[in-house]
This record gives sequence, C-alpha cells and structure tokens, in this order.
Amino acid sequence: MRKLSGLLLTLALLGTIPATCLAQCVYRTISVSRVDGAVVGTIADPYGRPIPNVNVELKRHGELVAATTTNESGKFSVSAKPGEYDLHAHTSQFAPGFARINVRSDFEQTFFPSHLWMMLTPGVAIDQCTFVTTSRKQFESAVQRHKQELEEFNKKNATQK
Repeated sequence: MRKLSGLLLTLALLGTIPATCLAQCVYRTISVSRVDGAVVGTIADPYGRPIPNVNVELKRHGELVAATTTNESGKFSVSAKPGEYDLHAHTSQFAPGFARINVRSDFEQTFFPSHLWMMLTPGVAIDQCTFVTTSRKQFESAVQRHKQELEEFNKKNATQK
C-alpha cells in the first residue's frame, strides 16, 4: 500500500494522473534574470515537446502587468522590471501552469542569464503542481523520469489485464 501511494504521488507530480487530493503544491520563489529587459522561457509537455500558443501572464498583487503567447517552439519573452511576480500559463487541453518568480537585475545575472523551463500536463486539473526550473538539465531529467515511470506504469497495467 505504501508503494502504491508513493507511485500515485509521483505520477501526480509528473502529470500522468490528476494531483487533486494527493499532494499540496508548495511553490518556492524562483530567481530569474532578464534578457534584454524580459523574462524568457520555454513551455513544454511532460514528453519535452514544446507547446505553442500558450498564454503567458505576469501578475503582481493579482493585477496583470504583462502578457504574451508562446511561439511554435514553445518559447516566450515577456517584459518585466525587477521584482516579484506570479507567472501564469494557460492553454486548452493542458492544466494551467504557475510559478512565483523574482526578477533580478544584478551584475552576475547579466553574464549568466536564466531561462525558465515550465512543464504543463494534459488535462484540466485546477490544483495541478507545475514543474518549473531554470536548469535545462533538471528539465530534461524530469522528462526522462516521466517517460520511465509512464513506461513502468503501462507495463504493470498490461501484465494485470
């Protein structure tokens, strides 16, 4: 039973089943830098495929500050001044994405600009946890874990039928 609940929690976090009632999302604030005055990122599905036409909104204290849409490669660039924001991403056929970001403009970030990587999961769950990172390596690792867990899940289901 313990293994099953652990598997369900892992699958929920990876987006293969809805996360409702299985886990509470805890969002840490992610520090990002601006590239030419904008926050840049890529939005993809759990398989790492880019998602075009995602509406990306930057809000501060609940008010819309800036908005854009991802291009065919799932990339976006949204103007932002330094400060804390809530970044929302939504499109049809995917659960909405969310991240708390602190846009920085310090000297170090000028030489090492950050790029946000956000993973949206299929479905319409409202309280779905969103995987967000500024590390491409972490993002690619999460995609690989998702693929492996889904493959194992499918194998188990095939043998039980």
